[in-house]
Amino acid sequence: MQVDNNNIQVSGLVASLQFYNTDAKKTPLLRFRLGCQRRESEPKEWYTIKMWGPDAVIANDHLTKGDKIEIVGQLCSEPRTDEYPEKVFIRSIKCVQLQTSATTNSQNGFVPANNGGDIPFE
Repeated sequence: MQVDNNNIQVSGLVASLQFYNTDAKKTPLLRFRLGCQRRESEPKEWYTIKMWGPDAVIANDHLTKGDKIEIVGQLCSEPRTDEYPEKVFIRSIKCVQLQTSATTNSQNGFVPANNGGDIPFE
């Protein structure tokens, strides 16, 4: 994967997947958690990954819980909108590129694209 200076690259296992496409007028959103562990002796770090539009639909069709993936994305901070007395920001990663491992793809019946396992985003 190519990474430029404005992006973050993370690899790990997909935990929960939530797909939102409630109305034809709204843009589809895929939100999932990615668990990453640098060493077995260290605790897992958890990241919230978000994808929008047609990419979200394609990724939702191909990803399942437990898949090992690598993503490239942009770090985002959003203010929390509930009634907390102090201002809190939630961090997430807006996914711009996603790659799955070839072994995970074959278990799920998804044949990797010719570009080394990248999900075929348009």
